[in-house]
Amino acid sequence: MTSRWILVDDLDKRIEYVGAWVQKSVQEFAQWDNFGPPFGSTVHAVSSGNAGFSFRFNGSNGAVLGTSTSSDIGALIDPQWECFIDGTKIPSANATLTLRNNQKFCEWTNTPAGEHTLTVNVTSAQYPFHFDQIRYAPSSDSQNPNTRDVVSLSYNDRIFNFESSWREVHSMGMMTAVKGATTTFAFSGSSISLYGTGLTSYPHAPSNATYQLDGGDPVAFTLSDLGPAGITVSRFNEVLFEVQNLQQGQHTMSVTYEGDSSVRPLILSSIVVQNYYEEVVSTSKKSLPISAIIGGVLGGFFLILTIIFLIFWYRFRRKRAYQHVDLKEGRREIDPFYVDVSTYKVPSPRELSGEFEPLTRMSRSSSMVGLDKHLVDPFAIPDQSSTPPRRPHPRYSRPPERIAPSRTSSFEILLSAPPPNVRSSGIVAVRLRSDSVS
Repeated sequence: MTSRWILVDDLDKRIEYVGAWVQKSVQEFAQWDNFGPPFGSTVHAVSSGNAGFSFRFNGSNGAVLGTSTSSDIGALIDPQWECFIDGTKIPSANATLTLRNNQKFCEWTNTPAGEHTLTVNVTSAQYPFHFDQIRYAPSSDSQNPNTRDVVSLSYNDRIFNFESSWREVHSMGMMTAVKGATTTFAFSGSSISLYGTGLTSYPHAPSNATYQLDGGDPVAFTLSDLGPAGITVSRFNEVLFEVQNLQQGQHTMSVTYEGDSSVRPLILSSIVVQNYYEEVVSTSKKSLPISAIIGGVLGGFFLILTIIFLIFWYRFRRKRAYQHVDLKEGRREIDPFYVDVSTYKVPSPRELSGEFEPLTRMSRSSSMVGLDKHLVDPFAIPDQSSTPPRRPHPRYSRPPERIAPSRTSSFEILLSAPPPNVRSSGIVAVRLRSDSVS
């Protein structure tokens, strides 16, 4: 929901009129109905023939407002009008056959922000068409602090600070019926008008409130009587107070309700500020060029990657250092559970004779006594007397090779075939001998 509207009065010189338009005072329209007086001090009217006007603006959504005095002539409503944005026709509001101020003649929404041209064509046979104002939502890039526009700021704008005793009512404003409830806001402009709403669904009796400007003395204003209890016509766009001829610069205003729940509550709908602008805080610091920002980001990124690479490289090198043999210091790593037998020659049984302790027959267990004599003793060694001794293979005729002793100790590994009186083959005898080396 748009909270700020730029108001363009019918007297604005940027509006280009075509046709027999005449300027009228608003005095005769001020008390016509319950929708508040027209904006500004005049309206433009055309009561015969074809006429129109155009207006260029930088904004998005908007509306054309005026005073409705339409009537039906036979089957037609007089006057007739059409509205266009950039040459495209937009919907027009239905004509009302009652007198009403601040009537929307046409409204455009979902219009992209930017430069646009509004065109309104009017045809009147007898009854006048009264044009009062144009309002539109400004583009973000058009909110120049030096524009000095007339701006309407709704109750939901960011400038308002409401206490907890205020609440939103029917999307029409912020309401309070608590004595002492205050709202504060800041603005910059030459004058300010505060608009309110009077709803007949709440107490009608008049009540009081005050405002303070820039910390000055409180100034009282009255919320007028809404009429007898049977009146059901509410009031909209009601001007509660105005402050004129303000000095340039930022001002702070606070509004405080002085009534209670038995009298008319205060409903704040909007404020209208003449020559409104927002102060821009200047700074002497110059922003860095985009190339310097990109270069700094990329440089920092590559620096982080370099640090991560060096950390992993250092850990990798340190791990590899423990896996290498330092020949200069005479250290090597030995796996005690692995022997590469391919580098050694297996000695013959004859060369290893006398190196083995004779295998003895294990005695039978006492539990074996009395068993059948044909039972086979699993621990007995078969008689090999009838079997001729095997001749050693020429491959095993060479003496065993020994590992050269190191500075501290040496290991002698002897691999041999089983002795001749053992049937099972492939038994390997390993003798480890440690010799101290001085």
